[in-house]
Amino acid sequence: PQVLQQMQMLQMHLTLVLFGSTLIYQLKALAALDQGYFLSSLSVFLAIFGRALVGTGLWRRQVLWRIAGITLLAVTVLKLFLFDLSAMATPGKILVFVLLGVFLLLISYLYQKYKHLAERDAP
Repeated sequence: PQVLQQMQMLQMHLTLVLFGSTLIYQLKALAALDQGYFLSSLSVFLAIFGRALVGTGLWRRQVLWRIAGITLLAVTVLKLFLFDLSAMATPGKILVFVLLGVFLLLISYLYQKYKHLAERDAP
């Protein structure tokens, strides 16, 4: 039953990611954003959502949520390198790398700080 609950929560989170991505896509059409800004805003949304999953997984002691959040963060970083940076000018690339570095350092710091919560997970 607990695995089923976790899978349902993960399905809900995936639905939220799809809904948020669709919302950003619709806002792109309304605001006439160029492709570079659209891809970047989608990456920011996915990174924030991945961080929220990791934080919630630590707080609620849910291994599946932490793994889903870390996986989403990894996919977001890959998307950033493979798609987003090709559509940006050099100053935008510099800003993205600086912000990505700060964001990843913050996530790793917080994960290490609250790692003791992860070690007490129920099976």
